[in-house]
Amino acid sequence: EKPLGLSPEDVAEVIAVQQASGRVVVVGMNNRYRDDSILLKRFIEEGTLGKIFFARATWLRRRERVRPAEWQYQREMSGGGVFMDLGIQLLDLSLWLAGYPEPERATATYYHHTPEIEVEDSAIVMLGCVDGLTTTIDVSWRFLMEPEEQSLAVFGTDGSGILTSLGGGAAQPQLRVFRREHGSL
Repeated sequence: EKPLGLSPEDVAEVIAVQQASGRVVVVGMNNRYRDDSILLKRFIEEGTLGKIFFARATWLRRRERVRPAEWQYQREMSGGGVFMDLGIQLLDLSLWLAGYPEPERATATYYHHTPEIEVEDSAIVMLGCVDGLTTTIDVSWRFLMEPEEQSLAVFGTDGSGILTSLGGGAAQPQLRVFRREHGSL
């Protein structure tokens, strides 16, 4: 499951056990294994969308009843709040699709509007990479809105691709690709 560890020491311990055992360790980032994600990665790798310069990811959940005793609301068990729960999956998918560009700078704003929990309930993160890719990630457990909104869009010089329903919500997963062909979109 994600994350691999809650501290550098936890991660080092997992890596040491993996190396000693000779086994393969994979963090459970299941969005990489979806057919639509794999197809979008192929479009990117083949250059169909041109050079990817921007990715925008969103996973917003409607505020329902909060149960403070659940693990994701406790810093010691979760390592953080909504970004560790939902955002880390979007960050992983964005970087995986883009071929793991080297991060250069990050800016984050975390919100803690639910006093009965220990961790942030909303976050906005922007990551800039050396190759020019900028990624924004918006996540929340708190919004008063439709039950759930999930999407990841990548924008390139020659086209864009949009994945929806990333977290297995009620909506059917969908991939849409846009580019100009023969003078029209």
